[in-house]
Amino acid sequence: MHQAGHMGANRSERPDPDLRRSIDFHAVLLAMAGHDLRQHLQIILNSHGWLSARATNNPERERIARGQHAVMQMAVIG
Repeated sequence: MHQAGHMGANRSERPDPDLRRSIDFHAVLLAMAGHDLRQHLQIILNSHGWLSARATNNPERERIARGQHAVMQMAVIG
């Protein structure tokens, strides 16, 4: 007779090495992609700051502010 908590105990004690390698690979890949994207987002944010300082009218400032807000949203998610 099997106890409910005992079933599969051997499987949890010895994790699948292929699964572990796959998880590790995905973690490294995600970290690399996030790093690369942050660099590009920072460049875009810096450009928005530069453009904002040179905007000559309210419609330009509003468009730049909307773009900057959108980039900030992406930076928070990434």
